Amino acid sequence: MTKSTKALLLSAFVYPGAGQLLLKRYYLGAGFIIVTTIGLYFILANIFRIANQIIERVQSGGQTPDFSALLSLVSQHDTALLNNAFTVMVITWFLSILHIYLINKPQKN
Repeated sequence: MTKSTKALLLSAFVYPGAGQLLLKRYYLGAGFIIVTTIGLYFILANIFRIANQIIERVQSGGQTPDFSALLSLVSQHDTALLNNAFTVMVITWFLSILHIYLINKPQKN
């Protein structure tokens, strides 16, 4: 397996930017890693915040812990930040893969 194939697989299946690091494109790889990690942080932080609010409502007796009630509690929260962070992560992941493909694309003579 060539180094460029390994880099493509790393960026596709492990973490965006990992392939760039393998190809010694450190600044670009670090950029992809930082953007993806920030997006992942915002997603996890908001998921845990929403989960904690729901748990507090259930523990205080304000809500019954059945599935439909919990689903309605989740739908009451604003998920715009989650959607934006997820979109940024997906775009970053795609760009990371595309970058490796383009820099290692075979040249036609």
